[in-house]
Amino acid sequence: MKDIDIKKIPKEVLIAGGASILLIVFFVNFVFMPMIKRVSNVKRETANAVSEARKIREAMGSAKSVDEALSSMKKRMVGIEHLFPRKEESILSALSSLATKMGMEVGSISPQKKRVINDIDGVSVKIKNSFVMEMPVSMSARARYKSLGDFIIKLRDDFPMLIKVDSVDMSGSGREDGMLTVNLQMNSYMLSDTAE
Repeated sequence: MKDIDIKKIPKEVLIAGGASILLIVFFVNFVFMPMIKRVSNVKRETANAVSEARKIREAMGSAKSVDEALSSMKKRMVGIEHLFPRKEESILSALSSLATKMGMEVGSISPQKKRVINDIDGVSVKIKNSFVMEMPVSMSARARYKSLGDFIIKLRDDFPMLIKVDSVDMSGSGREDGMLTVNLQMNSYMLSDTAE
């Protein structure tokens, strides 16, 4: 095989080859790559649109029309609003009533300072343009083990408002009457028109 001597190649061929290479580089950088990015963006936007459509279909459930779907969604919103009452008194009253119903002797229930709940990006979480607030609640009571267990299970499974039990401190298990002194730290959630 003969070696190619570049000096013997005509300048016109070298210029044409160089121009071809520059044309290919130009095409890749300014036409092909932007087109690939555009196609990728369109695919992403299409996937987002399909995902949104799927969410709407799921929200509609088995509804046959948009009117039925909207009605169903409104009913769900009413259910969500019941989980987040607007008045702290309703939370405290419901907690006291449930504790008494479960056989506990409530000593005190005291709400703490409320705070607005923020999402990961630090934006306030809202439901129907109302701020979602977290209100810590401390409750002291006297109860038997079973009553306390029933109370906590009822809070978790069947309480009409959203309550989270953070800690339970018990003392006095050696008493003859079988009663414990109990201190519960809970978080309740509510809606507020203001962030205060």
